Amino acid sequence: CKVEYLKMHLGYYKKYGKPIWLTEFSCGDEGYQPMSVQMSYLSDALAYLDSDPDIFRYAWFSGRSKELPQTDLYTSTAGTLNNLGLLYKSNYACPSKLKFATSEESLQTNSDQLPVWACVVVALAVIIGVVLIAVIIIVVKRRIEFKEFA
Repeated sequence: CKVEYLKMHLGYYKKYGKPIWLTEFSCGDEGYQPMSVQMSYLSDALAYLDSDPDIFRYAWFSGRSKELPQTDLYTSTAGTLNNLGLLYKSNYACPSKLKFATSEESLQTNSDQLPVWACVVVALAVIIGVVLIAVIIIVVKRRIEFKEFA
C-alpha cells in the first residue's frame, strides 16, 4: 500500500511511450488495512496518477468485493458511498486531467484525451451493450428451455 510501488510498477510500461490505462489499483496487497490506511493510499495514489502525464485513465478496484472488502467504495446499503468512495468520487472526474476553459476560451484538451461529453457517450454505449448482451442471453436461455419443454 505504498504509492512508490505503484510508481515502480507503472514505470515498466512508460518505455513504450503510450498512454497508460491503469484498469485496477487498490490497497489490497498487504492483507487487511483499516479505512484510514486505505484513504491515505487512495489520496496519495490519485495525486500521483493525476500529476503524471503518462497516465491516461485509471480505476480503483473495486466498488464492492467479497475478497477485499476493505477496498470497497460502497457501504452495505445499495448505492451509498462510504468514506473511501466519497474520497474517490471527489478527486476523480472523467477525464480527470481535462482542462476546462474559461468563458472566453474554447474547451482545450490534450490530443490524446476525450472531452467530458465523449466520456459520457462511451459510458452509455458500454451500459447499452451490457444490457443488450444480457437480453440476448435471456432470450437464448428461454428458447433453449422452451425447446426442452416442448
